[in-house]
Amino acid sequence: MTTYLLAWNPKRWHWDDLPDRVREIEQKGSTVRRWSCGNSTQIRQGDRLFLIRLGEEPKGILASGNADSDWHEDSHWERNKARIGEMSHYVDVRFDALLTRRLKKSLE
Repeated sequence: MTTYLLAWNPKRWHWDDLPDRVREIEQKGSTVRRWSCGNSTQIRQGDRLFLIRLGEEPKGILASGNADSDWHEDSHWERNKARIGEMSHYVDVRFDALLTRRLKKSLE
């Protein structure tokens, strides 16, 4: 199993359903969400994934999980780029931990 680091910058993208994802992990033990994996074309189902928060405090690793799919390509996550046909790489992540104490402001 290979390990990868994914990134989240709240200054560039607001995670609207984050509180729902936290509750799902608390209730079911995991939650699955598609996540951009930058330029990576190496991520395979089962690989270990960590998520680092960048751009604003609190910064640092805040989530862990496993790839629930191989990487795949789809329309870009930024609407203006998607409108002109740009694509991004994604992976479905089965998050098993979100460090909610570090995310208090994001959950309010």
